[in-house]
Amino acid sequence: MRRAHRWIGLLLAAPFFVWAVTGLLFHLKPGWGPAYDTLSISTGAPLPADTLPLPQARAALASPPSSIELLSTALGPVYRVRVEKTRALLNAMDGSPLSPLSAEQAERLAVDAIARSPHRQRYGAPARRELHEDHLELFMDGPGDVVVRVDRRDGSLRQRGADTARVDWLYRLHYGQWTGAPALDRVIPLLLLAGVALLAAAGLALFFAPLLRRTARQRLREGRGPGRRQSSRG
Repeated sequence: MRRAHRWIGLLLAAPFFVWAVTGLLFHLKPGWGPAYDTLSISTGAPLPADTLPLPQARAALASPPSSIELLSTALGPVYRVRVEKTRALLNAMDGSPLSPLSAEQAERLAVDAIARSPHRQRYGAPARRELHEDHLELFMDGPGDVVVRVDRRDGSLRQRGADTARVDWLYRLHYGQWTGAPALDRVIPLLLLAGVALLAAAGLALFFAPLLRRTARQRLREGRGPGRRQSSRG
């Protein structure tokens, strides 16, 4: 049992070290803020008094929306609506559709959002852009090596940089997602937990074994004692 406990401990030494280091990083979160910076197209500026009323905005849609919000953006006031599974932006001044956004409109929203970010130095300026059917990708020239993605349907923004990839890697390392193969990555944590359970069971067995042996010897002596006294009396 002692040998098994020793070998299981050696096999789990590296995972324990990884869990300890990554767990400490998750607690301190160094650089987490810039890595997961949230960008928004909403500027928070006051809306014009002649903004299109909500009933008229609803009338401009082919179907009743499941959600609708009024935002002040770099493109002016817009309605962001969801109709069934479709998302879209409407000009809140005249109800005309803005989706899909042009490359210039999408870049303008992204640059404005970056300018309002507390981590804007990480982004720099757009170096190049790639226009896709449903989104625009902006490759920034800042130190963060960031790519900003603008959804051309509803203007939502996402960003990912080298620091984001590094933190995501730490999460995968902590949770045993080591191979990149989903099937194997689901098995590895179970194997590690089984190893921890075996290590704990072996440790408890080693701890209680002397106590159990002493108790057994004591009971054995107590069982022999009366027999000896009876035989001496006889």
